[in-house]
Amino acid sequence: MSSSTSSNSPSPSSDSVHLLVLVHGMWGNPGHLAEMERIVKEVQPELHVLLAETNKEDSTYDGIDWGGERVAQEIVQEIAHLRSQGKHVRRFSITGYSLGGLVSRYVVGILTQRGLFSPDSPDVIVPVNFNTIATPHFGLVKYNSFFSAISRTLGPKLLSRTGEQFYCVDKWGKSGRPLLDVMSDPNLIFFQSMAQFKHVRIYANALNDLTVPYVTAAIETEDPFAEYETNGLQIEYRSGHHPILSSYTLPSSLPPKSRSKLHAPLWLRSHSTLSVSTDNPDHKPIIQKTPILPPFLNFRFPVNILVYASIPILIPMILTLALVRLSLASRSSKARISLLEKEYKSGQQTLAQALVNFEKEVEGAVADLINESDPSSVLAVPQVHHSAHPILSPLQKTICARLNSIPHLQKERALITGLRNTHSTIISREPKVWDKNGVGLGVLRHWAGSLQLSVEAI
Repeated sequence: MSSSTSSNSPSPSSDSVHLLVLVHGMWGNPGHLAEMERIVKEVQPELHVLLAETNKEDSTYDGIDWGGERVAQEIVQEIAHLRSQGKHVRRFSITGYSLGGLVSRYVVGILTQRGLFSPDSPDVIVPVNFNTIATPHFGLVKYNSFFSAISRTLGPKLLSRTGEQFYCVDKWGKSGRPLLDVMSDPNLIFFQSMAQFKHVRIYANALNDLTVPYVTAAIETEDPFAEYETNGLQIEYRSGHHPILSSYTLPSSLPPKSRSKLHAPLWLRSHSTLSVSTDNPDHKPIIQKTPILPPFLNFRFPVNILVYASIPILIPMILTLALVRLSLASRSSKARISLLEKEYKSGQQTLAQALVNFEKEVEGAVADLINESDPSSVLAVPQVHHSAHPILSPLQKTICARLNSIPHLQKERALITGLRNTHSTIISREPKVWDKNGVGLGVLRHWAGSLQLSVEAI
């Protein structure tokens, strides 16, 4: 597939366009990717950048599939718009942040189904770069904690269709399988579409991503960074690309516990993390206190004392408002989905409908394969009873194994310290709020610089 695509790809010309699509995450809007757009235009000015905007804010509750349909239509319209100006899209790249990475995986399936990447098409578009940043590739994972239990109970209900898909409790299409299961199936169009890209790179936060944990963002079953403070993990940053790691190694034996650590007050230990000085060539870890509150609530004395004193009142109030807001948005989303499904019954065929017949053919074979597989191979990774370690379901492990077989897959880990939640920081989203030190810009520059402009360069 890849060789035929390369051989039939048109040579670049003055009217040839390499389209890069950027897709934001849950509750997001194009403004969240402002720094990403700025950096890529600075580093790769040859790219034509499209910020997907039709699937934003409350529309992100409508599911990966409906979000993908919207973004795919936006891409098709942009291609037609460029053609009307005498320009032709010959190469295609896409990058998704958080939920946007899952939407991007769905989008390329739609574009493949519509024949945009077909080598037999006279207007063939060559898929070049596929990237995700902090994306929950096999859904949100379970932890041995009270917060995890609550989120797994309320998430599918409060986040509408998207929440069900995040936790793999949805029944997609006629097969009734979770969408993330279907999207990882090597026999189906989603996996095969990703396999067409010559350059696939995913970015994950190694530490403190409370929204999308390391394992699902990095497509791994174990988290070597879960006990980073105590397991003696040796790390090296990429030269000139802090905070991207070039290597990380676990020692053969655990290091001795320091006396200062043992005698540190509990509240200090629970709100500290290990930081690495970039000026130190040996990258010796040092303790750096992590703020208790998010950046926008960190005030100086004496205002911080007033904020802390108000926490018993603020937390219940904020939680109540959040639950009401999520419930109303979820209800609106379900009503919107119902209308969308009615519209598509007599209109354009969705990818879900196009796959119905094929699903019927492979459904039995896939079920037999799963049932006949050796249970020990699925449960080979021992579970550590520690709240910092994820507890993956057999399905999530299966999805993980499938996705790791994607050709050309490369993984990058960003180790950002001293923050309560690094999910927004990794893309320098709203830098004045989430990335005041500009740490995420190092990730964005690495991402932008790694984008390949042509198939021949890969």
